[in-house]
Amino acid sequence: MNRINGEQRFGKKTVSESTKSDTAIIVPAARMHPPTLAHHALISDVVDRAKAVGGTAHVYLSQNKPGDEKNPLPAEHRVEMLNHAYRQHISAGHLQFHVGSGMHANLADFHSKNPHIKNAHIVLGDDRMDAGDSLKKYNGSADKAGNVPYKFDKLEVHQRKVTPSKYDNIHATELRNKARSGDSDAHEYFKERMHPNIPDHLVKKTIDYIRSTKAVAKPVKTTKKKTVNESTLYLVIDKLKLYGKLN
Repeated sequence: MNRINGEQRFGKKTVSESTKSDTAIIVPAARMHPPTLAHHALISDVVDRAKAVGGTAHVYLSQNKPGDEKNPLPAEHRVEMLNHAYRQHISAGHLQFHVGSGMHANLADFHSKNPHIKNAHIVLGDDRMDAGDSLKKYNGSADKAGNVPYKFDKLEVHQRKVTPSKYDNIHATELRNKARSGDSDAHEYFKERMHPNIPDHLVKKTIDYIRSTKAVAKPVKTTKKKTVNESTLYLVIDKLKLYGKLN
């Protein structure tokens, strides 16, 4: 495996190359903080879809959010791990991982780099299906500058297949909590729950990233108790006496 212009080369293909098919499977937004064996179901689903249409599945990793304990890992780091995990699918031309941003921006990026793709099949989780309507609405539409960010002859949105797996009980939140706990067995815990093709040094780097990133504390709103100034109180009493309210 060689690295060329920041990308990994497996065999004779770089991960930026695409097949000559005019159809692609696209996951426009994926978190995976960190990627676990539970994410394998999604990868298997999109790879199967890609094989069925003779194309490639493209998975965009969302950017991390500094200070956000739920999204501590840089997209570049997650892409590097996934490139190791699924190198066989990548070498076969069935799968690519990309550093992404927002869904619309990712589709625009994909379209600019793959103008030969005419048919896009978007795969979303059940919690993001509403976003599919927006992606279809703006397909072929011009932005404020008059440019058309992306235009496919056919853009379809599909809900990812949910296949029961023995890995369903693995949650990225638990891995993040384990890393932050400082437990000495964190590395073994991660290795058991992440793809075996991910090298040890990247697993360690993942743990270090998580441990070094803490959520930004939100300011606690406090209600300031109103106090009555002593001189103001005497003034009120004097006025009440004036009007005969007090003896």
